[in-house]
Amino acid sequence: TGQLEYFMEAAYGYNHLLNIFCAVSLFYVFKNWTYPSGKCAAAIGKAVLLAAPCTFGIYLLHEQNQMRYLWQFWLGAKECTSAPSLLGHWILAILAVMVAGTIIDLIRRYIFLLCGKVIACTPLPNLLTKVDHLVNGRE
Repeated sequence: TGQLEYFMEAAYGYNHLLNIFCAVSLFYVFKNWTYPSGKCAAAIGKAVLLAAPCTFGIYLLHEQNQMRYLWQFWLGAKECTSAPSLLGHWILAILAVMVAGTIIDLIRRYIFLLCGKVIACTPLPNLLTKVDHLVNGRE
């Protein structure tokens, strides 16, 4: 009937019940997570807090229309000839995309912080506040 192909690919959809369950489960695991104390744990905590806001940027970079299908070629996916090489490739590809996405999003973050500081020195914030008050009816 041609539906087997759809059934096999359905689990890749972001709104598939299995994916939603896994995402909620992952959040639940980390919800009450307690971290050990110490210098090493503090350094790891700082790294996680620095990288965590960049995860959406990683997704946007990975799923951008012009990039979505280029990653596999750039990272040499067609050279995988066995299951162990495929598994190793997956691990390296995931890490490469994550590191590249994090670095790009950190650069974006600092550019926007710099732009925010520059704009804060102009009359634009006061003008936007006046427009906001005008639109929302506050004086």
